[in-house]
Amino acid sequence: MKTAIVVGSGAGGATAAKELQGKYAVTVLEAGQAFRPFTTSISTLEKLRATGLLFDERLIQLIFPAMKIRKTGDGMVVVNGIGTGGTTAISTANAVRKDRDLLQLGIDLDAEFKELSEEIPITVEHRPKWHSLTAQTFEVCREMSLQPVVTPKMIDFNACIRCGRCVLGCQQGAKWDSRHFLNQALGKGTQLVAGCKVQKVVIRNGRAVGVEAVTGGRLSFFPADLVILAAGGL
Repeated sequence: MKTAIVVGSGAGGATAAKELQGKYAVTVLEAGQAFRPFTTSISTLEKLRATGLLFDERLIQLIFPAMKIRKTGDGMVVVNGIGTGGTTAISTANAVRKDRDLLQLGIDLDAEFKELSEEIPITVEHRPKWHSLTAQTFEVCREMSLQPVVTPKMIDFNACIRCGRCVLGCQQGAKWDSRHFLNQALGKGTQLVAGCKVQKVVIRNGRAVGVEAVTGGRLSFFPADLVILAAGGL
């Protein structure tokens, strides 16, 4: 069987692994470790912040390694997840479709979105649980003819406790993230190598033949017939 290397286990990588496994023998290379929700009390963080020790946002990584934080040259903070599930594990699970520009280019993804909607729990059931101020703001926007819409969420609201900690990882397992797809791929035979940071794609005779990556402090070569780069933090 041909082999495939997927770099990253976030939305793109986990989906690619799930779809390719069986057609290829897939190995997923993930720079981070197995994702764990942040379980420390928020009040503890607030006390730490009050000391002035967290003078730079990037220091949050020391407390929560699954959150990679960088700054651009003009000071804008850029956050992505690093670990199994990638950024989906620290997202707020919004399911907003944003392919309008692609449609204008002639790329119609209706079939793909329909397939995803059958696999991922997407709902607006959170509306009855809105805070009164949120509901009032929505109504005001509607009265002003601003045409507000309820943001679809990838959350099982029967399990959600409305703790507001989505970006720290859902401790209740109510929020969908790409580890669901990753686990499906692993169940079908995909191999996962965590703590494996890809350094470069090796090209020979005009085609990718594998990747070089550091794992366990050692540079290794992972050969493959197909290489898919799906890591947002590259």
